[in-house]
Amino acid sequence: MEGRKAEEVVDGSITRPMSRPASGPARRPEDAPSTETETPESPEDISSVTTWRVPARDEEPPAGETTTPSLSVVIVSGSLDSHPRLSSMVETLRAQQPAPEEIVLAVVDCPDLVIWAEATLDDVVVVHGREVTGPASARNRGLARARGDVLAFLDEDSSPEPGWSESLLAAYADDDVIGVRGRLAVRWSAGKPDWFPIELAWVLGVPHTGSPAETDQIDDLYGGAMSFRREALAEAGGFPEEPERGAGDVGAEPAGGIANELRSRLRELRPGAKLLQQPSAIVRLNVPASRARLSYFLSRCMAEGRSQAGVPQRASGRGGLSARLTPIRRGLPRAVFRAVTFTGPADVKGWKALLVMFLSLAALNLGYAAGRLRTTRADGPVRRPNIWAWLLARTALPVAAVLWGLSLRRVDLDRMTDLGLITVLPPTFWAAIVVMVAGFVTLLGDRQALELWHAGYALVLIAMLHATPALLYPSLRYSWAWKHVSVIDYLIRHGATDPQVGPLSAYHQWPGFFSFFALMTEMAGLDNALSIAAWGPAVFNTAMLLPLLLLFRTVTRNRRLVWGAVWIYFSCSWVGQDYFSPQATTLVLYLTVLAVVVRRFRRGPIRAGDDPQGLAAEPPPVSGTATRLVWTCLLILPIAAIASSHQLTPLVLTAGLFALFLLRRHRNLGILLVTGLTVVAWDALAAWQLLENRFSDIVDSLGDAGGNLDGGFIALGSASPGQVIVAYADRALSGGLWLLATAGAFLRRGWLRRPGLPLLMIGLSPLLFLAAGSYGGEIVFRVYLFTLPLTALLAAAFLLPSRRVWVRALVLPLVFLLMVAGFFFGNYGKEQANYFTAGEVRLIREVYRVAPSGSLIVAPTFFLPAAYDHYERYDHIWLDELPPSRTAVRNLPPYVPTLPELIKVPLPSLVSLMEKVPPGAASYLVLNRAQKNAAETAGIFPRGTVDRLSREVAASDRFTVVTRTSGGVVYRLLPERPKAPEKPQAPKKPQVPEKPQASEKPQVPEKPQASEKP
Repeated sequence: MEGRKAEEVVDGSITRPMSRPASGPARRPEDAPSTETETPESPEDISSVTTWRVPARDEEPPAGETTTPSLSVVIVSGSLDSHPRLSSMVETLRAQQPAPEEIVLAVVDCPDLVIWAEATLDDVVVVHGREVTGPASARNRGLARARGDVLAFLDEDSSPEPGWSESLLAAYADDDVIGVRGRLAVRWSAGKPDWFPIELAWVLGVPHTGSPAETDQIDDLYGGAMSFRREALAEAGGFPEEPERGAGDVGAEPAGGIANELRSRLRELRPGAKLLQQPSAIVRLNVPASRARLSYFLSRCMAEGRSQAGVPQRASGRGGLSARLTPIRRGLPRAVFRAVTFTGPADVKGWKALLVMFLSLAALNLGYAAGRLRTTRADGPVRRPNIWAWLLARTALPVAAVLWGLSLRRVDLDRMTDLGLITVLPPTFWAAIVVMVAGFVTLLGDRQALELWHAGYALVLIAMLHATPALLYPSLRYSWAWKHVSVIDYLIRHGATDPQVGPLSAYHQWPGFFSFFALMTEMAGLDNALSIAAWGPAVFNTAMLLPLLLLFRTVTRNRRLVWGAVWIYFSCSWVGQDYFSPQATTLVLYLTVLAVVVRRFRRGPIRAGDDPQGLAAEPPPVSGTATRLVWTCLLILPIAAIASSHQLTPLVLTAGLFALFLLRRHRNLGILLVTGLTVVAWDALAAWQLLENRFSDIVDSLGDAGGNLDGGFIALGSASPGQVIVAYADRALSGGLWLLATAGAFLRRGWLRRPGLPLLMIGLSPLLFLAAGSYGGEIVFRVYLFTLPLTALLAAAFLLPSRRVWVRALVLPLVFLLMVAGFFFGNYGKEQANYFTAGEVRLIREVYRVAPSGSLIVAPTFFLPAAYDHYERYDHIWLDELPPSRTAVRNLPPYVPTLPELIKVPLPSLVSLMEKVPPGAASYLVLNRAQKNAAETAGIFPRGTVDRLSREVAASDRFTVVTRTSGGVVYRLLPERPKAPEKPQAPKKPQVPEKPQASEKPQVPEKPQASEKP
């Protein structure tokens, strides 16, 4: 079709009911400033106009007489090349019957066009000004100047057909009609592109396919040839304005988000008013070559997505985006069929149209995502930031990252004291923290900043907090992470679980985490999961960022509060449960499930509460039964993964969903039953053995909240001075966070009672588990972890948003710095025991190389690398786990010493413990570098106990050295030597022995049973 004009009538739109969002106060026409002068020297700032004055008619009709409403036409133009088309359009408008009462030309950033129009176009009102930046603002200038009862808006590339004005005004005979949309006939100046699918006609301002062929009501203002009652449009405040396209694209329709928000305002002000489609009011749209390029179409799709993201009512914005996506999605099957079968219109190539549809889908979604990052929801008026603050917020992040990288080049880990990693980090590391805190606090005050900057600060904070050990340490940190790697290695070797296998049977009864990473290790072609585990903390915390943002944005739209809560969450998550573990994995899934439930499972209304600071987010849309069913099916997999991977998290998730069920807005029995039944089914069918063995312990700890709390704290009287400081820092950070959260809850109690109620219920439900069991002495730390999203948001709500400069400049940076310092005390305060050298790793590997199957591995504590490698072949005894007394364990074997007996007489107690091994096996004592720090700094053994044990073993003839490295030494217990025979006496006269009977045989000692183990 190159070189010829093609004209086609594209009418209609896919209309869908959209939720009516809340809007601001009505704009009354009588309060607006006058707009009598239209000169560049005294421009009217339309973007700040909130009220409008409707120019009065010259004459009023007599009482009781009906008249045809008068018509004013506003033409938007911004190109000097358009003057031939403008001259033709003006003549066409004057030839209409009835002719428009007035014609207004709104010029966008083109002084030469203003001069030409004023000199050439007679009886045409020309309006212009520096504030006219796009189609919406230009239309608002025309609205302020026009005098007709009805305002029709056209652009420089459109031209009405004969009879257009008559058909248009006929629709306004009904007084309830406030807006009428005509019908567009598209004409391509350079020929229709062979890639153009009809589903993208809205890019040209044409309503979507499927609009009514006859006069009928519509619920979508998008499209060209729109007209409004002047009074209604002025009352709504005109077209919402935003940063718009340049003068080169003013011919296009305002973005869909503008029309979407205008529709919401009109519905709010006049609920019973009508919006009509008038197919007989035809306007011909001439599409120039500049608007027929693929790049133009894709840029318009991006702009449309950004526009919908900028609608203040998010539900309305999502609906507007869906209205653009729906025709494309529905047309994809037809486009695929045409592309494969080479059918369809002769002037469209199927494969090109299909490709363009996919590109447009991507552009729409990408634009919407970018727009969501740019929006500042209810943060108040946006002011241009100070240039120095702007510069600090954007340079502090890269500077901090560089300083952090430089600080890790020379760190002497051997100089570490009992205060942990904090004692060996150089000053440049702390300088990086200070710079980043200063930049982040400054960024929180910049409401124009792209939220990618906030995300960048959060990611660099996670890297500094959790990737530092992975970059510094020569091996995997933390003995529990090594144990989890050993379980994964077992599954790789055997391909199945074994619930009966030794002390790690619990992991085989909740194997979800281990099975998944065993599969990932094999798929990656790795020998083991050590390289994966080393980066576990950084990866898990990064994965938590998105569900945290979703949770926080569900209850507040203030982005300073959201990102401040994110910072507090990561800097106060000191309990160390984010290492390579089932708890870290299930925590990510736990937050994800809850974020989906609070955002996609809303059923009932939300009563408005006190929110003077404007913190409340727009409630998520009410979901239907089908939507909830789909999401429930999608959530079955993460719920099953949680239930099969961890003992505590499924119970906390069930409690959180039950707490939400108590709220009318989230009363979803289906997802609660699915979660509860999944947890019960797994515990009853797969994990019943462990629960049966520990049932009595669980019952004994029920209701003992005080005992469960005390079980998690170390005895400060026997700990080293450094560990006492670490313990007090832990408690100060936790207590300070809860104090800030309590103060924030009181300060924002009005917001918390309504919009923040779902997060409040989720955050408080884990407190019930303080009285449900000790969980091995760790329940207080797990409860702190599960309540952290709530406490972080409430603590941020106490500090943010704040209008006091001294709070933002002094208090906030100091609090954030103290939180990060407290994190390093709490999370890395025991690094003398958690850090393993390469020599320690070689030491343990050598033990497993020489030890025969069935051997016994003994060590003062569990703090050694690869402690459980090949655990199905060996037995393990950790001396710190010996019973405190003979009565503490029923039927304690006599050869097993108690902990006080071992401390009193180390060598005999150790020999007695290690002698009981099956034939062919051996007993090994491992004394690595981390043992002394782990046992004595925490007060498990009195100071000097490990050194005394080492000296006595080295001096004993019962032990021999198996291997020695820079990381420690391994001893093997030798069999007890037989006693020397007594000196023989003088021989007596021998007696001839009696000949034995044939039936008598010599006695052979019985062979010990292989099953005998200590």
